[in-house]
Amino acid sequence: MADEIVIYGPNARLNVTINGQNGDYPDLLSFDSADGDVKQIVTEALRTGYIPGIGAINDPNLRDFVVDRFPATNDLPPRLMVRPKTPFGEPTMLEDVEVTELHRGDVIMALQDLSAADVKKGTLGVVFEEFNAYKDQGGPMVRFMNMNCCNVYNHHVRFVRR
Repeated sequence: MADEIVIYGPNARLNVTINGQNGDYPDLLSFDSADGDVKQIVTEALRTGYIPGIGAINDPNLRDFVVDRFPATNDLPPRLMVRPKTPFGEPTMLEDVEVTELHRGDVIMALQDLSAADVKKGTLGVVFEEFNAYKDQGGPMVRFMNMNCCNVYNHHVRFVRR
């Protein structure tokens, strides 16, 4: 008798970017949660400092934030991302930037496969540490949508939005 195998189930990882900070909500959340419910959960988590990587925020306002949904793939569980809206609608792809110009919270896209973090070309990520953050001339640290992190260097990424 063959049972249907559910690889990841209905729950998703939740990543939050706010005020140049980025972190993962520690608990799984239903992928099908309404946007308003996701924003309310994130609001409470931000007030209490519950999200590692993001300090407590007294009165977070997520009115102009969006909830992105990334369904499960063969390699990744379903993912949710709460982030600020871009100022003019869709992100505008800009030219390659020097990594020294990237700041915490910037959204970037990989221009090539990055084997150090198992990142495929075209994968989006968020800068969480700027260039030379550890005084070692290391490139900015980026958390990619596959939930892996690595340093990036010139010509590895393209700026998407600030």
